Amino acid sequence: MGFEQLAALKKQLAEQAKAAKSPKPPRARVAASAQPTKTVDPVVHAIAMPQKRFPQPFPKNPAPKVPLKIGIFADLVQHAQELALIEAELREAIRTWCHGTRYWTCLAEGPAQVDGGLAHD
Repeated sequence: MGFEQLAALKKQLAEQAKAAKSPKPPRARVAASAQPTKTVDPVVHAIAMPQKRFPQPFPKNPAPKVPLKIGIFADLVQHAQELALIEAELREAIRTWCHGTRYWTCLAEGPAQVDGGLAHD
């Protein structure tokens, strides 16, 4: 390679470096309405309904969960229309509520089971 070729290569590399350093065009801002919305898990929605109506047996986190009475599902089914839930949604909500260490910890402690006034409404 001669000096002329090296000079041409140096000039070409300098132009490439200059092009790489040139400011990038600003990012277009995405409108807030175009942002993807968070979807709420239907089970979370199904759990929230009894939590609002019956806060004693379904306390919100960080309050510890309490053991539910045997047959609370049947009591909840009686209030399904009021809670705007169908039986399958209630079943999944109770299944999810009773699954996990937060619920099993309350069972290990041994307090009385709670119906929260469901049977009396």
